Amino acid sequence: MSVTAHCGSCSRKVLLMQLKQPSDGFRCPFCGVELAPGYASIAPDVAAKVLNAHRALAGALNELESVTAGRLRLDRDSVVDPIAAALNGDRQSVHQ
Repeated sequence: MSVTAHCGSCSRKVLLMQLKQPSDGFRCPFCGVELAPGYASIAPDVAAKVLNAHRALAGALNELESVTAGRLRLDRDSVVDPIAAALNGDRQSVHQ
């Protein structure tokens, strides 16, 4: 499972794991634009946190499904909406 993004400059699809090397300067591997100007030294660690959280959430959801065998169904919106709000930059919705 991989997390993809798109460069805001060239619109090419980038795997978030491609941006985890601090030596690369958190730049688009295609056009070279800085993706986190002023934060290139910490952005790879933040990207790694996103990937770890993604892996942990997906794993935990699968595990919960396996132990409940469909007897418990999470409200999809309650799981997805805060994530969608964070992706859209709606920080108020994320902290509710």
